[in-house]
Amino acid sequence: MWHDDKIELLVRTGGGHDDDFNPVKADENWIDLGACKIHGNQAARTIPSADGKDDVYTYQVVLTSILSVIPKLGDRVRITKADGTVSNVERRVKGFGTVKRKSCIFL
Repeated sequence: MWHDDKIELLVRTGGGHDDDFNPVKADENWIDLGACKIHGNQAARTIPSADGKDDVYTYQVVLTSILSVIPKLGDRVRITKADGTVSNVERRVKGFGTVKRKSCIFL
């Protein structure tokens, strides 16, 4: 059954230093990336990581639409399943891929 699961990307704006060189906290905004389907990884499958080693991912997010903002490796995302089994879980992006002509993000 298809659920309208949700994935959001953390975008930081501002930050840096003020005129007296004091640190200024960056604003954190969550951007909704659209409807998706979230699958868990109970089989402990792996994907190749940037350093050449295999990395076990926790969630596979299958996107239903083309994204206007594409997360990069290492970006923080927040996922929520419509059925309530996963709620506001934050993870880092570990990889990308395609499955049956749909874009996937591995967390």
